[in-house]
Amino acid sequence: MFTGILSYEGERNFISQSHPAVRILWIFSSFVLILICWAPIRLLALNMIAISLLLITIHKEKAKLKHVLKTFLGILLITTLSQTIFFYGYYIGEKTTVIFYLIHPNLPIISYLTMGKGVAITIEGLYYGIIVSLKIFFTIITAQLFIMTTRLSEFFYAMKRAGIPFKIIILLAATLRFLPITLEEFWRLTTVLKMKGEKTTPRNFPNIIRLMLYNLVRESVKRARFLAISLEMRCIRGKIYLLPNKYETHASFFLISLTMLEIIIAAML
Repeated sequence: MFTGILSYEGERNFISQSHPAVRILWIFSSFVLILICWAPIRLLALNMIAISLLLITIHKEKAKLKHVLKTFLGILLITTLSQTIFFYGYYIGEKTTVIFYLIHPNLPIISYLTMGKGVAITIEGLYYGIIVSLKIFFTIITAQLFIMTTRLSEFFYAMKRAGIPFKIIILLAATLRFLPITLEEFWRLTTVLKMKGEKTTPRNFPNIIRLMLYNLVRESVKRARFLAISLEMRCIRGKIYLLPNKYETHASFFLISLTMLEIIIAAML
């Protein structure tokens, strides 16, 4: 599941046809913009651009597109609810408008734990939750687009040209290569434990965590060892070559124009 979502798309599109340096400029600018942008209309506009790019990239794989959108919408919903319920401004005494209480502050233990506030849904918390969710949603979609349209060799070649140390490049290579595999392994372990009838109860929870961590760490160490042996056998000593590929000038120009459009939206809309 995760390896399918976070994988390179073989089909060429205008993002993959642009030069790697332009793609890195686009992804870096997008992340900077989403950090400094807090206006909801601007965030909605940026998310619409990201969703449109995602639809263009994997429009032919309807099953994958449906799964990706369901996953992202789930993240959006969970983030909105969590940020709304635990809005920091309500608990530090800022002026907020309570919509309703999930847990009333008059309950003895809850009153003590929340400093007499209880757990409430506020208008300000809901607004903050939506803003944070839009930021996370845009970041995840943009990052996935970059991973789906950029080979590791292209990414590392551009970083090498930018003067990034080789050790950091290898660290990023291992992260990008093994993160989806590790997530997939976590999902499989969860499924196996359910099939064996292991119940997630407070009493059994430490044992489940121990089993999962043991297997995840063991598999991660094995993969790291294989990676080290592979690098050693290939005699890699900081040399990274860009695989032959044909980059289109119009694709690079379009992506640069898209980056400028995002900057205009974040600054002026």
